[in-house]
Amino acid sequence: MPLFRAPLYEGNRDTEPRYALVSRIRLPQLAPYVVGLHLTTLVGERKQKASSHPQSERLEAARAHRVEQTRRLLDLLQKQVLARGEVVFLLGDFNAPASEPCISSVLVEEGGFRRLNPSNDQESTHPEAIEPIDHILVYPGNRLVEYRCWIVDTPQAREASDHLPVVAEVAIAT
Repeated sequence: MPLFRAPLYEGNRDTEPRYALVSRIRLPQLAPYVVGLHLTTLVGERKQKASSHPQSERLEAARAHRVEQTRRLLDLLQKQVLARGEVVFLLGDFNAPASEPCISSVLVEEGGFRRLNPSNDQESTHPEAIEPIDHILVYPGNRLVEYRCWIVDTPQAREASDHLPVVAEVAIAT
């Protein structure tokens, strides 16, 4: 007997609900929060398709959605996590390059996160993107002592998902 039966979703990328999964990992000297997310991408955002909206309008609408999503996430984390200076690893499919406002303005400038730059960031993490759209960010940025970050591009990674994984080894000040 199932404990929970999720409702069937009927819609498309423009109406698909997005979530962030928050967990806490207890290590000997640190108990960081790990937040996995998947931000919006709209139909036709990356390439012109049969649509009544020009690509630039779709792209701007998608960017606005992602800014709103990251602002909501910061609001949710603010009181219990960020205001207390807790370490947070924010990672996942942002559907946005690092220069997009949801990352550069909202999370880095306003939120105090630091994005880990992959050593091979000239490589895209998705076939339809020109640059990485999957990222790892750390909060508070000033607690990051050192790190190594890279995009894994192996036959196994390409077979496992349409996104290449971003991996990091980090040292955090305790």
